[in-house]
Amino acid sequence: MIGGDNYYSFDIKDFMDFSKEKDSVTNACYQVESIEEAKNYGIVSFDEDKKIKDFQEKPEEPKSRMAATACYYFPENKLDLFDEYVEYWDGRIPEEKYLDEPGRFIEWTSERYDTYEFPFTGRWTDVGTRGGYLRAEREMRDGNVVKGEVEDSDLGENVTILEGARVKGSEVENSIIFENCLVEDSIIKGSLVGEDTEVIEKDLREGLVKDLIDAWAFRWILPFSGLFLRWHSYFLFIRVHLQVLIDG
Repeated sequence: MIGGDNYYSFDIKDFMDFSKEKDSVTNACYQVESIEEAKNYGIVSFDEDKKIKDFQEKPEEPKSRMAATACYYFPENKLDLFDEYVEYWDGRIPEEKYLDEPGRFIEWTSERYDTYEFPFTGRWTDVGTRGGYLRAEREMRDGNVVKGEVEDSDLGENVTILEGARVKGSEVENSIIFENCLVEDSIIKGSLVGEDTEVIEKDLREGLVKDLIDAWAFRWILPFSGLFLRWHSYFLFIRVHLQVLIDG
C-alpha cells in the first residue's frame, strides 16, 4: 500500500523482498533533514533487526529524524488487524482520528505485534504539502518549465508556468503558476498559484491561492485546510508531470 501523495526513489522490489522475509507488517522510513521537519511525521526507532521499538505520531519533541512514510506491506495472514484495529477504537475517539491517520495504525500495531521498518536513502517527499510538492518538482526535472507568457519578469530557480498563464513585471521563484493565471506586478516565492487565478500587486510567499480570491488573505486561510491542500496538490502534481512527459 503506497500513498499516492508520496514521491519515492527507492526500488519497490527491495522493499517487497525485505517485507516478505519478515512476513509481518512493514513500513518504509526515511531520515528527514531536521528535528523541526520531523514534527510533521510519525517518528520511529527500531532495533538491529529493524523491529519497531518506539513510534511517535507527529510529536512535539521527536526522539529522532527517522520518519515513517506512506508505504506499507500487510501480509495476507495479518489482514484481520484492520478489523481488530477498528473494533479497538470504535466509540473511543472520533472516526477521523483513527480511520484517516495511517501512522496511528502503525503505532497501534507495533505495540501489539512485531512490526518492521525498511529504512531507505535517496529521495522522498510528501507532495500533499506545499513545500513537499515544490521539493518534488525540483528533484524530478532540470531547469524551469515555461509554457505561458513572461514579460519584464525575473524567474528564479524551480519555476513552472503552464499554458495560458501570463506573468508581467513580476518576480517568481520556487513556484508553480497553473493554466490561465494572471500574475502582474507581484512577488511569488515558494507558492502554488492555481488555475484561473489573478494575483496583482501582491507579495505572496509560501502560500497557495486558487481562483479570484485575494492572495494576501488566502495565504493565511489555507494552512488550516490541510486536507484540501493534500488532495488538490496530488492531482495537480500528477497532471503537471503527465504534461511534461507527453511534451518531452
